[in-house]
Amino acid sequence: MNKKLNALLFMLVGTLVNIILMLGFFIFFLYLSSLVLTPDTPGSIKMTVFFIIMVASVGLAFVVYSRLIKFLNRKWNLEANMQGLFSKSRKG
Repeated sequence: MNKKLNALLFMLVGTLVNIILMLGFFIFFLYLSSLVLTPDTPGSIKMTVFFIIMVASVGLAFVVYSRLIKFLNRKWNLEANMQGLFSKSRKG
């Protein structure tokens, strides 16, 4: 496998991992909110909590994913196996 194919596969798998992380955090936070919110909670508060859960799950998935990538880059030196993902291009 060449470096471009490695980079493409890395991006595809990375995207799937990021989506799975987002969904996992979303479901976890939604479950926690269902334990806290009662059925007689006003709809506006429920929608606000839902919006906060969405933003928090995207943000937390981004943080976890970026730390995971940094860890994998240090452990397996991904720069040597992929073209153009981690290094800056010096083309003028």
